[in-house]
Amino acid sequence: RQDPKLKLNFLIGLFIYWVIGTILLFLMISQTKNGFPWSQYINWEKSLQFPLIRELIGALGILFPFSVIGIWQALRSKKFEYILTACWLFVPFLIIPFAQKLNISNIRLIQGTPYLPIFNFSFLIFTLIFTYPTLSWSLKDQIREYWPIFGNVYLDDRLKYAFSFINQNFPPKTNTLSTFYTGNYLPAYTKTVSFIGHFGYTYNMEEKEKLVLKFFENKMTDEQAKTLIKNNKITLIFQGPEEKPIYKDYLYPKLLKPIYEKEEVTLYTLK
Repeated sequence: RQDPKLKLNFLIGLFIYWVIGTILLFLMISQTKNGFPWSQYINWEKSLQFPLIRELIGALGILFPFSVIGIWQALRSKKFEYILTACWLFVPFLIIPFAQKLNISNIRLIQGTPYLPIFNFSFLIFTLIFTYPTLSWSLKDQIREYWPIFGNVYLDDRLKYAFSFINQNFPPKTNTLSTFYTGNYLPAYTKTVSFIGHFGYTYNMEEKEKLVLKFFENKMTDEQAKTLIKNNKITLIFQGPEEKPIYKDYLYPKLLKPIYEKEEVTLYTLK
């Protein structure tokens, strides 16, 4: 039989762990009320609400009915660790209807769902047969989606010359205008500061994305482009592998002066 003192120490340790976790959770929530950048995560997270009513049964798959058997066995066992694991599975489903009010994505509540069935070889074969169509489709879809070469993942080797040019000719913290993906890697290879980049560190992300797209489509008037550059103290414009497909010619020739021009990237400053 389990030592009562050992069991008590375990429960005390679990309670202390829960208290510390709760304090840290409330600290994190309080920080999100302080505005940018702390509020960025919560604003993004609460918008990710998926139509789970239509997708939940299919998403859980064949393992879910067997996990119900596992829950029943856990409750019958009267063992604390088994019941705790069963709660870990069941409680998130109860919270799904309140996900948006709690400012969390409802998909989080079923990601990594633990299951409690008893496995054997025949059951494993049956599961693989049942899930093969989904696995096959998923693999093909991922290959299709990620087959293109994204400029922010597979950098053109020639960009190192542009990075070197920037570092040699511009001081640290030079404000630079580029698209979202470029803005993520530029500060890693140069001493620049991106106008738009990582979501968590970009204020008014959606508004800036629209402005940047319009700018690199060359659809702004010269006055609008100049206002964007001046108001945000932008010194350098980076038209690289992500930007050139948007507009293949020179950007705002009456306003901007190319200072570095290669096939892979063109750098501009104001005239």
